[in-house]
Amino acid sequence: MTSTSPTNDSESDPNSELAKKISEELANVDIHDTAKIKELAQKTMALLAEDFKSRNENPKYTVYVDDNYHYMDEDERYTLGVFDTEEEAVRAAKKVVDKFLPHTCSPGTTAESLYESYVGFGEDPWITGSTFSAWDYARERCAQICSGNGDSNSKDGSRVQ
Repeated sequence: MTSTSPTNDSESDPNSELAKKISEELANVDIHDTAKIKELAQKTMALLAEDFKSRNENPKYTVYVDDNYHYMDEDERYTLGVFDTEEEAVRAAKKVVDKFLPHTCSPGTTAESLYESYVGFGEDPWITGSTFSAWDYARERCAQICSGNGDSNSKDGSRVQ
């Protein structure tokens, strides 16, 4: 019986090197350093998106939705849908965020408190093969809504100022 060992392409594959570097950085990150954790998450998402696209000639984009209140609990995850294009998937993911924000906002709410409410209790859509970040999008929308430029309404239907 002849045994063969798998080849190690990590030296010729830049993605493998990047993944190794991200893994090493993650192992040394302070759990309270949210900026560093976010940076590493974005690097990981970009790496996964690139890898996904390189492996799929005609990729589909699946939008999953996690619950920020039950962070990292896969039992609370659901699949929103599978989309032919990244643009369609991003539109669907943005709708999930946009559905939460105006219902949580009331007159006088600051962008930061609205954002904190979202990351604590809102739904967090993410897309296979995409670098879309619901948290980044939510931060932008919170600023727009609370500045009066977000074309969103409060719970009672009045304009949020």
